[in-house]
Amino acid sequence: MKKSFVDRIIREGSVDTRKYRYIVRAVYTLTEQYGVIERLPLNYLDTTAALHGWETVARV
Repeated sequence: MKKSFVDRIIREGSVDTRKYRYIVRAVYTLTEQYGVIERLPLNYLDTTAALHGWETVARV
C-alpha cells in the first residue's frame, strides 16, 4: 500500500474502495500499543461475516 493511502485511512478512520472497506484500529497489549489497518470485502458488510472477516494488512 502506498504511504498516501495509509495516511488517508489514518486521517479519515475508514475508506471504501471498489472491493474493500479499510479501517484503522488501535491494539493494546500489556507491553505495547500500536495501530493496525484492516480490510473487509464490501459484500461482507451487514452480514455476520463482518464480525470476524477482517484481515490485517498493515501495522502502523
